[in-house]
Amino acid sequence: MTLEITGNTADADATAQGHLAFSAASNTSGTNGTRIALIRSLTAGTTALNRGGALAFFTKGDAVGLVETMRLDNAGNVGIGTTAP
Repeated sequence: MTLEITGNTADADATAQGHLAFSAASNTSGTNGTRIALIRSLTAGTTALNRGGALAFFTKGDAVGLVETMRLDNAGNVGIGTTAP
């Protein structure tokens, strides 16, 4: 079985192509859920129509919004607490 998330945005460096979101039931705002974490795929590189990929990981702190906390770039480098490993 395969799960594939496909983006349909323009071909450009650092363009979000899709994401996998995690939500928790909200007990304060009356909404259907509060997003607590997210993994986003991004295009990465300079070769048009054949770019590499990167993954950005976001987490939500207590009483704040989502913040990027880790990135895996197209060279395999991991950055924790930075968007430029």
